[in-house]
Amino acid sequence: MANKTKINGKWVYDDDDGRTIADMNGVERRNLIIPRFPKADEPETSDEGQVQRDRPWEDKSLSKSETKSFIFGTLSAGLLLVLIFLLGGAAVIGLILWIGK
Repeated sequence: MANKTKINGKWVYDDDDGRTIADMNGVERRNLIIPRFPKADEPETSDEGQVQRDRPWEDKSLSKSETKSFIFGTLSAGLLLVLIFLLGGAAVIGLILWIGK
C-alpha cells in the first residue's frame, strides 16, 4: 500500500501524480428502494456527452396492422413453445406412470 501523509487537512499519497484516470463527477448512487428511470422526454447522453438518437426499437415506420401482426406472431411463437413443453412434461409423467404399473 502506498504511503500517505496529511497536508492541509487532506491525505496526499506519495505516488500520486495528479492525473485523472476516470472522471466520476456525474456518478450518483442509485436508490434501491424506489429506482428512478430516465423520463422519455429527457435525451440520453453517451460517454462523450452527445445525445443518442439511434433507437431502432422506437422506429415508427410500421403501420398499425404490421405492428399487430408482429405482436401476434411473437405471441403465437411463445405459446407454441409453452405447448411443446407442456406436451413433453405430460409425456414424461405418462411414461413414469406407465412404467410404474
